[in-house]
Amino acid sequence: MRRVGRLRPAAPSDLVDADGQLPDFVRFRGRFGSVTMEVRRRSEVGMSEGGDVLDGQGSRPEHVGPAPWLALGCLVGLLLAYVVLTSFTAELRAALWGEPGTVTEADCRTYDNTVANAGTSTSCSGTFTPAAGGSSFDVPVEGDVDALPVRAWLVDGTSGTAYVSPTVWAGVLPVGLSLLLAGLPVAVTVTHVRRVRAAQRPGKPLHRSGPGSRA
Repeated sequence: MRRVGRLRPAAPSDLVDADGQLPDFVRFRGRFGSVTMEVRRRSEVGMSEGGDVLDGQGSRPEHVGPAPWLALGCLVGLLLAYVVLTSFTAELRAALWGEPGTVTEADCRTYDNTVANAGTSTSCSGTFTPAAGGSSFDVPVEGDVDALPVRAWLVDGTSGTAYVSPTVWAGVLPVGLSLLLAGLPVAVTVTHVRRVRAAQRPGKPLHRSGPGSRA
């Protein structure tokens, strides 16, 4: 009958490392040679293999999408951008695709706004005749109307405004402001989503080296 030898630690230092804790590997020595046994610390037992959850707690899925206030910010930004584009880009739209015509008559009025510390303002209205033909109609006129008739470009039809010598540069500021209002909340939302997804990625496995790591 074959006898089985008992295993005993080679030395007390094999059970405790320099910090007074169990090492990852403990070597036992017996009659038939030495045996290396892997010892898992108590703190590592509660850690799952696929995540970093301790004490047996299950992982809870995080909210991947943007926070509600970010979604609301995107909607508000788009709405403000639309208001700016429709309210302050009339001259730009007249320069790009306005209806050409001629202002034959104009009547200007000057308003005194010194009470509101705004100086004076002048508003003009005139008779616009489309170059493609058709009946004339009165519209507000923006630009120099001292020498009549003058060539102008109409935007928004009969309820719009005729611009004398409109320029594209007039729309740089409102277009830039609209892009900022619409793009800033979207950029913040995308950055938030990327940060959340990066935090949810599983960490790389730890490769421990020890005296018993050899096969």
